[in-house]
Amino acid sequence: MAFSDWADALSMLWEQLDTGKGRGKVTAHHMYKKDDWPSSITKFPTALSLIQDVELDYALGGPNTDYYNGFTELHIVGSDDPKELPYVMGFYKKIRNLAAANMTLKVDGVKSADNFKLRAPGPSIQGPVKMQYGSEDLHWGLLIFWQVFEDTTGETGFVPKQ
Repeated sequence: MAFSDWADALSMLWEQLDTGKGRGKVTAHHMYKKDDWPSSITKFPTALSLIQDVELDYALGGPNTDYYNGFTELHIVGSDDPKELPYVMGFYKKIRNLAAANMTLKVDGVKSADNFKLRAPGPSIQGPVKMQYGSEDLHWGLLIFWQVFEDTTGETGFVPKQ
């Protein structure tokens, strides 16, 4: 599996996030299936997931593993009014619970990744932070740090040689 196999499954995961207070569903932009990556945020809440770095570990005879370290910008409200902070901070537990319940990023019962988890050590969730992705005004959100582990041993086209 590769990033293109599970990137949209990660977007679909964030679309399940309970926003509470009748604020609607999370809009999570896709990279492959819908090709709807935005140039600015127009709906709140919105989730954008990006890879930060990839650690590749391979050897003759295996095992071969890839660790995708990334983050999701969760743009929660459309303003930076401090009165929104309690609402924004209400997402920590919701994010943890959703991530823990979906460790293989299943879509229609089919596993998309070998292992997905919130990243540790270090912060798993950072914020509230003031965000601005494009031309929209500053607004509150959270940064969600995650890791996807892939066992690439025996993957077609990937054979370490002497």
